[in-house]
Amino acid sequence: MKKGDRVMLIIFAALSAVSFSFYIHSRSASVSAARVAVIMVNGQIVDNLYLDEIEEPIRRVYKTPEGFNTVYVDSSGAAVEEADCPDQRCVRVGLITRPGSSAVCLPHRFVLRISGVKTDELDGGTY
Repeated sequence: MKKGDRVMLIIFAALSAVSFSFYIHSRSASVSAARVAVIMVNGQIVDNLYLDEIEEPIRRVYKTPEGFNTVYVDSSGAAVEEADCPDQRCVRVGLITRPGSSAVCLPHRFVLRISGVKTDELDGGTY
């Protein structure tokens, strides 16, 4: 084997390895990019609803020792639709759709948040 052939073989092997690693990374990134509505009570996760897999809207009632929260979830996002807390801040948040968004009911120690990978979209805090 000539020296030039060896160099070409090494370059081919390196390019193959790099392209394979990009392929593996792109497949794993698409799996982790899924948005999940995470429901927590008293700091413990009680439910995970995968937004990208929802075909029909879902309504679920989560009862805590302090009261209840009704959550509405569809493929676009999640919202606390009803609660028996006095301030109703969790309900007024409305539909949350982006990873990192949350609706919190402090009296019930209830948290609804969207987890997943943030996209490169601009938000209100970006200049």
